[in-house]
Amino acid sequence: MWAAGNNGNNVAGSLLLQASAKNALTVGSVIDYRDAIGDPGTLWSSSSTGPAGDGRWKPNLTAPGRWISSVDASTATGYKNMSGTSMAAPHVAGLAAQLLDHYSFLRGWPEGVAALLMASATTKDNVTLTAPFDTHLDNYGAGRAQAWRAHTPSSNTGWYTWLRGLNNVATNADFTVNAGATRLVACVFYSEPAASAGASRALVNDYDLYLDSPPIDTAANNTGEYFAQQSSVDNCEIRIINNPPVGTWRWKLYNQSGTGQIYAGVSVQVIYGDTTPDGTFDVSASDLYVKPNENVTITAIATNPGTGSVASSVFVDSSSSGDTLQASNTVLFGVPQADLMNNQHAGRDVNLGDLISGDSKNVTWVTRWATEGTKIWSANARSDNWIDKSDSVLVYVDGTIPGAPSNITSSTHPLSTWVSNSNPVFNWTGATDNLSGIDGYGETYAGSPVLNTGIADFKDMEEVTTFTRPVPDGTWYWAIKSVDNSGNWGTAAANYGPFRVDVTPPTQPGVISSSTHVAGVQSCSTSVTLSWAASADFTSGLASYLYVINALPAWDPTSGTTLASSATGATFVMSSSTTPRYFHVRAIDAAGNRGPTRTFGPLLVNAASVATYCTAKTNSLGCVPAIGTNAAQPSKSAGTFTVTCTNVLNQKSGLLFWAASSSATPFQGGFKCVGNPTVRTAAVNSGGSATGNSCTGSYSFVFSTAYMNSVGLSPGDTVYAQWWMRDPASPSTTGLSNALRFTVCK
Repeated sequence: MWAAGNNGNNVAGSLLLQASAKNALTVGSVIDYRDAIGDPGTLWSSSSTGPAGDGRWKPNLTAPGRWISSVDASTATGYKNMSGTSMAAPHVAGLAAQLLDHYSFLRGWPEGVAALLMASATTKDNVTLTAPFDTHLDNYGAGRAQAWRAHTPSSNTGWYTWLRGLNNVATNADFTVNAGATRLVACVFYSEPAASAGASRALVNDYDLYLDSPPIDTAANNTGEYFAQQSSVDNCEIRIINNPPVGTWRWKLYNQSGTGQIYAGVSVQVIYGDTTPDGTFDVSASDLYVKPNENVTITAIATNPGTGSVASSVFVDSSSSGDTLQASNTVLFGVPQADLMNNQHAGRDVNLGDLISGDSKNVTWVTRWATEGTKIWSANARSDNWIDKSDSVLVYVDGTIPGAPSNITSSTHPLSTWVSNSNPVFNWTGATDNLSGIDGYGETYAGSPVLNTGIADFKDMEEVTTFTRPVPDGTWYWAIKSVDNSGNWGTAAANYGPFRVDVTPPTQPGVISSSTHVAGVQSCSTSVTLSWAASADFTSGLASYLYVINALPAWDPTSGTTLASSATGATFVMSSSTTPRYFHVRAIDAAGNRGPTRTFGPLLVNAASVATYCTAKTNSLGCVPAIGTNAAQPSKSAGTFTVTCTNVLNQKSGLLFWAASSSATPFQGGFKCVGNPTVRTAAVNSGGSATGNSCTGSYSFVFSTAYMNSVGLSPGDTVYAQWWMRDPASPSTTGLSNALRFTVCK
């Protein structure tokens, strides 16, 4: 392997002597950065070119050879940048060594290595090589060495290499081209003895490469559709065929003339990927909004699709204005790999190298702008063979503070009004920012108006105009300030307040007592007086009490009778009823919170329990005895309730009998209206007219406290009573009144 030399390429045939040797693998130099002569992959101006003196094309390959970092032999630890084909040749030598390490069958066969390196190379600008006089061959040879395709067969590349030792005989081998193939590259390189001194050409044996497409001719080794690559002076022939037919192919190496031993390597690569990959290229910024002199990281990502062949030497060319670049790196697996600030473009332009199928590579820049405004960072990604891509990103540089929000209102919490809601909703007119725009707001609340410094520089919400947040009970001020997309915080806070929150209900009224009624004890009084210990509310204060009377033992009033907040009792008149009733009361605070209910009862209130029933027996004079009362309530404590009977015979004996139940049983010509067992009172005389027979008599009996105690009557007991009297002229000699029902009350 020889470096082509550095005699320049402005004159044809500038190769060094050794580099022009036919059995040498000659390497030319291309740049790997953008220069006045072109992009990476362009032949450097000092790289020697062919043809050789007898017309053979040289160099065989190219590799990067300009501004290559290498060890400095004059120091123990130093490095320096060097240029020339002597910097390009080591790239290829290293690749050759890798191939020999990778594939043991190549060891001892430099011809096979040479053929493989050339078949896997990438031509400049994706040129298709067809004939030995192609200009590309005398400048770039087979193209730029490509390590991945040389090393690794893949779903996008079919890889074949054969080794042959021949002595004036032809040879061949078959290979397969499957559907989807986009390119076929075939190369033969053979070494042979030196020509005699003074010969007009270096070549001694003339072997030519034929490529026979399906259906192949199996009878001859000098037939095939593709033979334009043949040369009578070169011991290296290469052919590129685009969109090759599918099927079994055969390469044939035919000895047009031969005098002795040669050693040949034949390599075929079938490419199934797009030879002009249409990749993607994306430029993004870590932050689209920054302040002056604030660093922003720009990232460019180039991706070769899985359907693409190798994209050779992808070069990212960036442009911007007014910025100061701080850093430039390539990234591998998310980790910065190289500091590129000292490259040929001061870090602004970067060579990502080859992109294999399905691969992505990144370059990151860290830069800053000192002035405000809308800045643009543009970049394009170019390659020898992929479709050029461009992208850009806008960065807004803003150092001006934003305006303040205004017109704060609340649909849930009017000013200075107690509200039973701990999640106030605020609305406002949004702040404005003329450059980077509003990013959001910070907010807080406090017991007094809040200054700008009282709000932390922390964004609590996006660019909205409504917000809700929980607050505890109390009187509060809510404050808000703006921040723009570049991180500039406003210097004026907008406040709303005071607004008042109380979600804690007042305490339960104290235990209820009554000066007029005992719970569960029958009362004949409809006027009720109740009292309780006051409720308490420690935030908004008591506003009122609410009570209701109903027949339910448990009830939480939501409507009813309202009492003042200072009330500790109530007096009211109840209607008479046999149904037990309950008094329910609860406190309400200024925010409308209703406290726990306190209940008193049951209240047994009935001032209308006295009633007559049943039918009296008409006496012998045709009068109907009538039971009645003295109109007093049947109160045990008063003891004045009197049961009477009128329209009875004069001067006759009678008595009152009563029971705890009623009846309507025929009895002594009338009806017995009380049930059994009965209680009889002492007999009394009806009085009335002292002489003759008349209905002027009457009876009465007092249910005194003492009597009720003696017979065990208690409030709530219902009594059924009837008068019995003497009537001698009646067939049964007795009379009966109608009956009276009453309920004993307290």
